[in-house]
Amino acid sequence: MGGTRRASTNAASGCLHLCEPCHRFIETAARGLSYDNGWLVRQHIEPSSVAVRYRGRLVFLTDDGDLTSGTESA
Repeated sequence: MGGTRRASTNAASGCLHLCEPCHRFIETAARGLSYDNGWLVRQHIEPSSVAVRYRGRLVFLTDDGDLTSGTESA
């Protein structure tokens, strides 16, 4: 795994708490699905601009640890 100097990578808007089996699934078996649902974010994209599928709906994670409703940004 590589590292990054981008502070937004480790901001709350870029972090999603997962159980170990879900983490393994997202990182290995279902990478395409994970990018499509915002569970993984490509390095060149700001995490706060990516909608995450959470409990069946798309939301944005905020840097203060909250959720905001929305659809994927352009």
